[in-house]
Amino acid sequence: MCRVIAVSNQKGGVGKTVSCVNLGIGLAQEGKKVLLIDADPQGSLTISLGYEEPDEMEYSLATLMLNVVNDEKLNMEKTILHHGEGVDLIPANIELSAIEVSLVNAMSRELILRSLVDKLREFYDFILIDCMPSLGMMTINALACADSVLIPVQAAYLPVKGLQQLIKTIGRVKKQLNPKLKVEGILLTMVDYRTNYARDISLMVYDTYSASIKVFGSEIPMSVRAAEVSVEGKSIYSYDPKGKVACAYKSLTEEVLKEMMTNRVAGKIKLQSVDELLGVPEISGTQEIEIARIHEFPNHPFKVLDDERMDLLVDSIRENGILNPVIVRPDQNGDYEMISGHRRLHAAGIAGLQKIPAIVKEMSDDEAIIKMVDANIQREEILPSERAFSLKMKMDAMRRQGSRSDLTSGNDCQKWSSDEIGETVGLKGRQVRNYIRLTYLIPEILDMVDQKKIQFVSAVDLSYLEEQIQKWVFEYIKDNGFIKTVQITALKNYPNISNANQMSVISIMNDALPKKNTEAKVSFSEKKLDKYFPSHYSAKDRETVIIQLLEQWSEAQKAIQ
Repeated sequence: MCRVIAVSNQKGGVGKTVSCVNLGIGLAQEGKKVLLIDADPQGSLTISLGYEEPDEMEYSLATLMLNVVNDEKLNMEKTILHHGEGVDLIPANIELSAIEVSLVNAMSRELILRSLVDKLREFYDFILIDCMPSLGMMTINALACADSVLIPVQAAYLPVKGLQQLIKTIGRVKKQLNPKLKVEGILLTMVDYRTNYARDISLMVYDTYSASIKVFGSEIPMSVRAAEVSVEGKSIYSYDPKGKVACAYKSLTEEVLKEMMTNRVAGKIKLQSVDELLGVPEISGTQEIEIARIHEFPNHPFKVLDDERMDLLVDSIRENGILNPVIVRPDQNGDYEMISGHRRLHAAGIAGLQKIPAIVKEMSDDEAIIKMVDANIQREEILPSERAFSLKMKMDAMRRQGSRSDLTSGNDCQKWSSDEIGETVGLKGRQVRNYIRLTYLIPEILDMVDQKKIQFVSAVDLSYLEEQIQKWVFEYIKDNGFIKTVQITALKNYPNISNANQMSVISIMNDALPKKNTEAKVSFSEKKLDKYFPSHYSAKDRETVIIQLLEQWSEAQKAIQ
């Protein structure tokens, strides 16, 4: 089964073409049949693969698309080029710009490329489309025929902020033209690991998007060698096979293949609910249990809110009943403890139900914790505090289970646990550890993180401060209405901060703020000066006289002293 991936970003210079080349050749090295399609009139992908004069080519993507528009025979044999590193290429040149203009008047103009790609699917395992750096008609065509979109993003503030527009465009295409379209993932590129700035950008991407969109664990580092590779007309694997960029793209290739295999397996298994993912029996084994006999999981971190989404769920239950049973386990008192379905249970109570369909499953405490977390943490909307405490609960449960006996060091065990949890929830180990750091915040500050009044990165830094100091920081925020990143950094880095009192903490934060220019400034209105100078004096003339008089006054003061 062929997978079509559009590599797209409306901003240029983010590593889009380089990523398309190296992902494609990386897949080819894994034994996959790969076709690369250059959908950019600049021919960047074509040039990157060693074809230095694309504008001189007789056959290109423009030729094939014109054939489709005119309902002519497609000349695939002459158009598709075979690269020495195992991939095929449909090149592009400046003629594609004219095609894009002509598509304005074409019937089903957004689907021209789909007609072409659909004829090629049976010959390839992967088709990668290198989109032009805009959201024009050619990019819409690419999105309309793709199964997914891979979004390379430079690890810098402005490119990351520009993601939202592309995601909105993907959403519109999905709604109107291509219902199967999804985001393959966000790929961070040109990451400079020498700077804290790169770390902050990485965390911002994960914090903003990872709840609903996959963010690849692989990050492409900044490298001069990577910048040179396009000129050489070959992949990074050929140019610098042992370099860090080659390793990063190899890791990305493995992630894409893993995702493809997961989707294939999931497609063959009919899953009726999240309960089946948890290994529970089929739906027919459900029981009707009184709502009053089911109590919440102790200390579970997920907030059940009476918001608009809850209102919709209540209405659905009133109309259709409970479609998916909740999962519970028996407790020591003959009642039941909720594992999965807290929102359904709450909504059922509001809807007036006395009983709810439930699957009863025997579990140990640690098994119950892990199942409870796994059933809830992948929700579309989840607060930082919810993610933080759920990850901590799962980590603690995994440690108690001792699921890996070959590690004896406590530090190694901790690192392994973070990485292991990260794999199950689409995060890196370091992201897991940063989220868990939020559990060290006082509730007042953690609420501000949930409300997006404090940035995630700043919150992580605050978590290293003692509880009392956090309380003083919270009071400072209440009094001043803000706290700057530089202030938090100053507190974190201040020697012996644990011995500071409240006044000292306030002083440290105030001193960290940029100083206002306190230099004395003197200004005179024109009206005041007019009575001392002739009307024909220019501003320069007036300045000269004033300076001379000041010099005389200064000399007189020296004589007095």
